[in-house]
Amino acid sequence: MDKRAVYIHNGKPMHRSEFETWIENQVFSELDKFIKTDDTLAVAVSGGKDSTFLLDMVHTWNELKNRSPISAIIIDEGICGYREFTIKFLKDFCEQKKIKLYFASFEKETGATLDKIIEKRDANKLTNTYGSCTICGAFRRYLLNRTARKVGATKLLVGHNLDDEVQTLLMNLFVGNVGQASRKGELAGVIKHVDFVVRFKPLIWLPEKAIATYALLNYPEIPTHECPYLRESLRQTMRKMTNDLEVQWPGFRQKVMRTYVEKMLPKLGKKIPCGKLLKCEVCSEPASQKICKPCELKQKLNLKL
Repeated sequence: MDKRAVYIHNGKPMHRSEFETWIENQVFSELDKFIKTDDTLAVAVSGGKDSTFLLDMVHTWNELKNRSPISAIIIDEGICGYREFTIKFLKDFCEQKKIKLYFASFEKETGATLDKIIEKRDANKLTNTYGSCTICGAFRRYLLNRTARKVGATKLLVGHNLDDEVQTLLMNLFVGNVGQASRKGELAGVIKHVDFVVRFKPLIWLPEKAIATYALLNYPEIPTHECPYLRESLRQTMRKMTNDLEVQWPGFRQKVMRTYVEKMLPKLGKKIPCGKLLKCEVCSEPASQKICKPCELKQKLNLKL
């Protein structure tokens, strides 16, 4: 057996078998903790390392537990030179694993791909009002929730890792969105609503580096294309900042998440009530306002209602 180290955890070098057992057990433990026996599961996938790893882990765990089959959901935003590669990879991956893959697309929903939507935004001089990630995120969450509901899922699993979650937390605090910050943690969307599928994030304690290492060892064919709109995102700034802090103070991200989930989140939940979800007056989907964000964007950008 090859005993060369592939990953270092808490100062301890791990060879491949030891590392894979450790990381798989981390995910299985989270699934055991938060998945109920009567839950039907759907996994949001993009074809990147995090969601592919999550899909593989959930599929394996599901079979070990002899549960009903899971579903995978991919949203085709219509990003030329990016999404077509991940769709092809996911089709092959899901076919190999015998996982049902469901599709939803921006073009079918709005009449335009994300590339075209961004062109409309820029032509209407709304670049500073609606960032590309704001537009994309709103439609992605909308379509993921609706598709998960259609396939009968009671929980939608998403592949946010530790790095993602710390970046998002800091982004919300930087822009003063304390309401969003109060809804982080393993379970998101816990406000009760018949049309809202609870989102579950089993990977938020795993560093991106650990997942990337596992993916390199087990899914070397994953496309490496990066979304071209990342350069507009505040997340890029947060990523660099948190990476620098992690180098200077190892364990920084874990400490932030532990402090937030164990000490801050319970207090935030009491101070900032979750509120009540409404039905959007335009599309009847769950919304925090009278008109949901996707319908607002459709109106502002002259998209199909």
